[in-house]
Amino acid sequence: MKRDAVIAHVHTLMGAGFCKPMLTQTVLPLTLCLGVETAQQITFSLAGSRPHQRVCWTALGIGLHLILLGLWCWLLTLLPLGVAAPLTGASYLTIALASHFLLKERVSRRGWIGVVGIVIGFALIAGR
Repeated sequence: MKRDAVIAHVHTLMGAGFCKPMLTQTVLPLTLCLGVETAQQITFSLAGSRPHQRVCWTALGIGLHLILLGLWCWLLTLLPLGVAAPLTGASYLTIALASHFLLKERVSRRGWIGVVGIVIGFALIAGR
């Protein structure tokens, strides 16, 4: 009987929003990691393509990298490395999209097929 009472209490807490699944706890740090990594890669690309502004773009990229390290450590407190590392593979998609739309770079058909393959792998691991 005591076990049933505990289960009922847990269900009550979950219904009230006190116990959130691991997925909802990891969405914010994972999204921040992907966004900061994408921004970092864009700044390093700009540093390479704009010699007269190289120092500024490089400094910004390094700053973003330091922020990314902190976010990565946060994410690793929530997920094991074997799950977190593949999930951040979604950055291949975000970086390809950002380079296409922000930098007007052309991504080849083969490149998009590769990105789709990575996203499928991302979905398989996330659904685990």
